[in-house]
Amino acid sequence: MVADNPDQKIELKAFHCKITNDHPYLQHSNSSASTLAIIRQLDATMINNNYIRIKNEVQQIIETEAERILNTPGLEHTIIKKDEILKL
Repeated sequence: MVADNPDQKIELKAFHCKITNDHPYLQHSNSSASTLAIIRQLDATMINNNYIRIKNEVQQIIETEAERILNTPGLEHTIIKKDEILKL
């Protein structure tokens, strides 16, 4: 797959489309755009703590659901245990 530049057209390409930009309008809208208000400041520690919390919650959900499936008659066969993989 290739893409071309507006000033360097490629004839053999998988996607044929032309985007026409209104450059004066885009320049005006970009120059008059206001900055977004800062709602909350984040630092690396906050982001890392949130990542770890989410990772732990996902692990807990997986363990809870795996146990539920293993203890539900008719569903226990849907989980392959590590010792069953080694036998294969």
